[in-house]
Amino acid sequence: MLDGAQKTDAALRQAVQDALTFDPRITAAHIGLTANAGIITMTGKVPSFIERYHAGQVVLGLQDVRGLADELEVDVLGQHRRDDEDIVQTLTAAIDANSLIPPGQIRSAVHAGLVTLSGECDWHDQKDTAEQSTRCVPGVTGVINTVTVRPQERSDWREVRQKIIGACQRHASVDAKQIAVALRDGAVTLTGAVRSWDERRDAENAAWLAPGVRRVDNQIAVQHPR
Repeated sequence: MLDGAQKTDAALRQAVQDALTFDPRITAAHIGLTANAGIITMTGKVPSFIERYHAGQVVLGLQDVRGLADELEVDVLGQHRRDDEDIVQTLTAAIDANSLIPPGQIRSAVHAGLVTLSGECDWHDQKDTAEQSTRCVPGVTGVINTVTVRPQERSDWREVRQKIIGACQRHASVDAKQIAVALRDGAVTLTGAVRSWDERRDAENAAWLAPGVRRVDNQIAVQHPR
């Protein structure tokens, strides 16, 4: 007979399984799942890095998921296998063609399908956009994003802090009253508690949009309502 905690984990595992099966971007049959005290572990092999990424986002978007251990391997199928030179050429062309990324600022290196991005940019959105472009390139098995955001001269960090708080207040999914914002020399620290991983991520994204922000330390806890 299952005790209460085991029943809850069994129900959560089934909810995750149902969500992955429902998503047409994911081949759920390739993914093994375990649940333990709200922590989901994914194992198995998927044919692309973008599918692994989508699976992780689906899991973290579910109620009662407290954390994710992503142990999925990317096993690129034969027709999609490409050598590193081909991948880096495709990736460089994709980054150069994206008007949101400053030309010549971000570089990529590839080893066995694992991409490392490096360089500098002015906004976190540019760093994030480069990573998004990388996920969709066939043959990529993983991404390490080491791009740094240039520090900007700001005379009034209090004003920037208020802009971050205002952005959280305007965001429909974020309860700004539950979040504290500290900022020093372009480094933002977020603390407090929210109801979901999506809300936590949205709060962090709001912080990154403020001018001059070069680092965000997201310490917000996720506390699912009961």
